Formats: sequence, structure tokens, C-alpha cells
Amino acid sequence: MERSWLENTKCEFSKPTPQQAKRHSLFSLSSVRGTGDKTILEGRSMLQGYLRADGRKGIRNILAVAYLVECAHHVAREIALGFRGEPVHLIGFPGCYPSEYGQRMMKQICTHPNVGAVLLVSLGCESFPREKLAETIRISGRPVHTLVIQHSGGTTRSIQEGQNWIRKTLEQLRTAQRTPMEVHELVVG
Repeated sequence: MERSWLENTKCEFSKPTPQQAKRHSLFSLSSVRGTGDKTILEGRSMLQGYLRADGRKGIRNILAVAYLVECAHHVAREIALGFRGEPVHLIGFPGCYPSEYGQRMMKQICTHPNVGAVLLVSLGCESFPREKLAETIRISGRPVHTLVIQHSGGTTRSIQEGQNWIRKTLEQLRTAQRTPMEVHELVVG
């Protein structure tokens, strides 16, 4: 009888260097067993995550810079580019019109367990309900700031304000306590 590909698969990972383990913090070095240049996961509490207020856990603690309309994309991108190498991700919704799908997707992404904080970037004239999204994020226990370009004095001032908020918030995220988590607690998608 032929074995399936799944039965022939082993879960082995290259052993992370101490720098990689600290940077990515996915595995606890004290809980991995090295076999040459490979590491086999032992036990059930192998992952280190971040506990969210809703009880879910994420393995990342990223700060999302979310543009709510295509016209705000440039400013949001410039804000995020100032943090290369940091856990800052650019996401967005390009529409300018009411979209139930867009609102639902932005809500799901901004409150995903891997997201620790959100900077919402709005032009100011779009019909996206930014206040409702900000309140949903706030209720989820994450720091959130809404930057409205038309109220902040334009592109340059908005970029400065956004980057200042990110600097301050990244310091908060860096102090977040890790908690053990099992594979079944991962939220994929």
C-alpha cells in the first residue's frame, strides 16, 4: 500500500540563530532540541504569542498603517517607508465609495491577532466610515490613531504626525509580554 505525502512528511525546522529567534520570537529557544543543523519541535507550548483582549493570540505584533481610500495611499506608504526593518505593514482599501465588503475586510485585518496597533490614514472626503472602524479597533484593545490628511495640514505634516505616532506606539508594542501558545491557537487568514 502506498503512503500518502502527508504520512511521509516530517516536521523539522532549521535551528534559528539566537538573533533570529529574538527577532522573530516564534520559537522559544529553551524548548527546541537540536539534531545537527535541524531542530525538532518538542512539547506543546512551542510557540510564543501575544494575547489579545478578545482571547485570541497572535505570533506577530505588527503595527498596521491602513489607508482608507486610494488618495491616501501615497501618504500611508511614505509613513510606513520610514520604518523599514520594523514590524510596520502597509495595508489599504482603494475604494472611495461605500463598500460593505471593504469595511468588513478592513475590520477583519485591523483586528487580526497578529496586529498589535493600527494607524488609519484617511484623506477626509471619502465615504469610508473611519470613526466606526477606529471604534471597533479600540474596543478590540489595540491602540489606534486616525490621521485625516485634510485636517492635519497636508502631506508633509501628515507624514510627520503619522511617523511620530508610530515611533511612540512601537515602543509600547516592544514591551508587550509574550505568552505560550499552541499550534491550534494560530489564526490563519
